[in-house]
Amino acid sequence: MAKVFNLGQPPRKLVLLHLDGSMVDIPEHGTKITLDGKDVGYIGTASRHYELGPIALGIIKRNTLENSTLYIRNISAKINLEIK
Repeated sequence: MAKVFNLGQPPRKLVLLHLDGSMVDIPEHGTKITLDGKDVGYIGTASRHYELGPIALGIIKRNTLENSTLYIRNISAKINLEIK
């Protein structure tokens, strides 16, 4: 039954994250993304964008709310909803 229910819905999704910018260094590949102290995903890549500032691509659990504040090594991050 679970296979039929989840068919076409992978358990994780790729999101663009806007990082806080309070830290000088950029998180590395594989750094854990947490929400309320629980791991919800990991960083694929991170960089500094010339307009957006520090950004990262993250793989997070599908049921993570899009308006929640995520944390990457004590750096807060928000999911970018404009770029899909």
